[in-house]
Amino acid sequence: MWDAVIRHDSFIVELNIVTDMDRIATGYGAAWPGRRQSIVDVEALAAQAGFLTLGRDGTAHTFHLSLLKPYEVAESKPQLAAVVPTAAGTMEIIRATAADVDHAFDVLCDSCHRVVELGRPIPRWLFTAEGRLHVADKVRDCDYFLGLIDGRPAAGVWLKWADPAGWGDCACSRNAGYVHGLGVKREWAGFGIGAAMVNWCADYVADRGVELVRLECDAPNSKIRNYYEALGFAERGVLPGPPPLHRYELRCR
Repeated sequence: MWDAVIRHDSFIVELNIVTDMDRIATGYGAAWPGRRQSIVDVEALAAQAGFLTLGRDGTAHTFHLSLLKPYEVAESKPQLAAVVPTAAGTMEIIRATAADVDHAFDVLCDSCHRVVELGRPIPRWLFTAEGRLHVADKVRDCDYFLGLIDGRPAAGVWLKWADPAGWGDCACSRNAGYVHGLGVKREWAGFGIGAAMVNWCADYVADRGVELVRLECDAPNSKIRNYYEALGFAERGVLPGPPPLHRYELRCR
């Protein structure tokens, strides 16, 4: 777990990727003549140097890094965080560890496949080994949780405590938790499980003395915007894309 005192004294390093060669734009990162350089490559180099990545700007030139790392989990046994009711039955929310990466990846992919079926864009790499590595990094670097019903993974979400790429300078004010990667498996859709996860996230953030929960969602998707607004979130502007993202905020204290 994160040490609360250290977390609230966190600092962010901004790394600018500079080259004297012409940059070539690609779909999911940056490349230079004779050498492809993906976002994951840069994040891997940062991790090797002892950093964790908090996000990047829209040009992929600038990465926001932190030297703070979560404590190592000495055992792979799931850590029960909460038990919450849903229409499908009682859901156990556990803190994910390295042993849960495959389950977390499965939940995220299943949820994202449903988004693709609705005609919304999802990067193809998310469904590959690169996507699994992405999830493993989030389990290591963030507060990652899985929702279990009858012992089976039904939902997943991770929380960050800074998100300068999405929220700019206000993300460094130490007063918000940032919800990412919320997903519910198809078989559990329609039981209020996503809402239960979001509401629990608000409680989790509030219990740590933090005032706000923030998240982003697909701007053209009015259904998902209405969903978060029904949960009490207020719109806080649009993050330019592609794709554009609506920013939402909920006061939890």
